[in-house]
Amino acid sequence: ISLFKSKISSLQNQENSSFALGKERQLIREKINRLNDEILKIENNLGFFGKSKNAGELLKDYQQKIEEHKKEVEFLKSKLKLIPKTA
Repeated sequence: ISLFKSKISSLQNQENSSFALGKERQLIREKINRLNDEILKIENNLGFFGKSKNAGELLKDYQQKIEEHKKEVEFLKSKLKLIPKTA
């Protein structure tokens, strides 16, 4: 997070800071959307694995992947909050 704070500070000092901050905000939102889409896709596919034999280990792996994606989304949201809304 401290590196990100430094990046934001650097962006704020640029001549076109409003554009740069908006672009950074957009990139983070796109990452969040991609991760949320991936979570939905995995959760949807879990229904198919549940019906097969010996799917327990595979389900466990996918559940772990979902949790990792959710943590990443929360981290990205915290980064998003650090970007000033007005520049």
